[in-house]
Amino acid sequence: APFTLGNMPPRVELGIEEGLTISEPTDITVDASGQADIASISLQIGDDVMTVEGQSSATFTIDPFNYAPVEQTLAVTVVDANGSSNTTEALVNIGAVPPQVEIVWPDDMPEVLEEPIEISLNVASQTPVASVEAFIGEDAVNLPDATATTFTIDPFNFLPGEQTLSITVTDSSGSSTTVEGTVIIGDVLPVISVEGLTNDQIVREPVDFTVQVSSQSPLDGITITIGDVLMGDTQLGGETTFEQSIFTIDPAVLPPGTNVVSIVARDVNGGVSQRDIPILVSSDELSVTISGIEDGDIINEPVTITVVFLSPTPIDEVSATLDGDRQVLEDPYTLTLDPEALGAGEHTLSVTVLNEGRQQQTVNLNFSVEGEEEPTETPTEEPTAADMAPTEQPTEEMVTVEPTEEATEEVVTVEPTEEVTQEPVVEPTEEVTQEPVVEPTEEVTQEPVVEPTEEVAEPTVEPSPFPTIVEVDTPGAEDSPTSGDIAPLLLIGGGGLLLLILFLLARRGGNRK
Repeated sequence: APFTLGNMPPRVELGIEEGLTISEPTDITVDASGQADIASISLQIGDDVMTVEGQSSATFTIDPFNYAPVEQTLAVTVVDANGSSNTTEALVNIGAVPPQVEIVWPDDMPEVLEEPIEISLNVASQTPVASVEAFIGEDAVNLPDATATTFTIDPFNFLPGEQTLSITVTDSSGSSTTVEGTVIIGDVLPVISVEGLTNDQIVREPVDFTVQVSSQSPLDGITITIGDVLMGDTQLGGETTFEQSIFTIDPAVLPPGTNVVSIVARDVNGGVSQRDIPILVSSDELSVTISGIEDGDIINEPVTITVVFLSPTPIDEVSATLDGDRQVLEDPYTLTLDPEALGAGEHTLSVTVLNEGRQQQTVNLNFSVEGEEEPTETPTEEPTAADMAPTEQPTEEMVTVEPTEEATEEVVTVEPTEEVTQEPVVEPTEEVTQEPVVEPTEEVTQEPVVEPTEEVAEPTVEPSPFPTIVEVDTPGAEDSPTSGDIAPLLLIGGGGLLLLILFLLARRGGNRK
């Protein structure tokens, strides 16, 4: 009977020694053979599996950085085309590899550090980061926590000049890496802090306050004054901090009103810082000022004003009147002036303070809002009869009758003292045979007589609102009045003229008969 050989598993040759220590990337070669072609070769360390297919020989690179630094089992499995497989194992030691660290500088990193900057670290390690340390020169950088990879460098905390930034990262296996960079620290002035005293504080009794000064460079001295009064002048021997709490303000030795506390700090490099704190020394009199705006100012954006006062007794009421609109202000006694709400042009602000001692003081100021004022429309009134009447009334109206040789018409001319509105015309049909003579003194004593040959048509006379002087020229030298004089007739108003004309026409008609 024929003899049949079974499917034998493939053979595996692993080219490493048992207990090999891998502390850097290492290549491992695997050779496989068998009755059938090799389908795949796989290498596994921990949970990491690498596979090569269709080859009878494969090389795998083991990077210890990707594995925990402990003893690991390396397993190689070969599978042939018939499905038969064989696995070979070996123990290897993964060595500890230092973390990989990179400093990430800000995009806008200045050449000289004069303001705090934030830097970060890119860190890769076999095991979690255990600690991070940073130094500039010999001075440690303050970190948010022990493993922080993002932190701030404040130049105030380090000596000015070129310095080395050194950062060390250590992982939980104890491996560490140190990276370095160069920074230039700029000169930063001393920083002054004050406790127990605030701006515009009202001082009615002695006040103690504390001054603290911190400096980048060693301090040379501290000077404190109030106006011309020297409160302290301390010379220092190289310390970078100063603190003293024995400074006292005594209002009894200061003038009432605003006084300024000045604190000056000097370092050994010539850097000088000064902080001024205005205080209000109280007095027996009520005094009021307005801060935030001056008399005559021009504003084009919202401005907040503050009412500042000194009073020997508590305040009862603070009020502000803006363009006649009064309102009561509450502590902290501020008022916002809004140009858009006020409108362009001039405005008036008045502030009144009343204390419980019934003392009262008012401060006034004027200011303007920038822009063009809107025109104010003035209503147009219709003229009345009284407006159209003349301001002065004449006391006389003169009628003058002058004879001529012959006339076929009679003209009445109206001449007002200020303005003539219309000249009435009288047109007789025939000659006038007799002319009237009128001799007035101040009143009319004789009625004029006009004798036309025929009736004269009534003229159309428009009444005038103005006093008028009427002259009547009559024809016919042979029929002229015996007196030969020109007689004025005094009448008042346009109505009197009409009555005169009607009277003359009536007289003419009577004479013809």
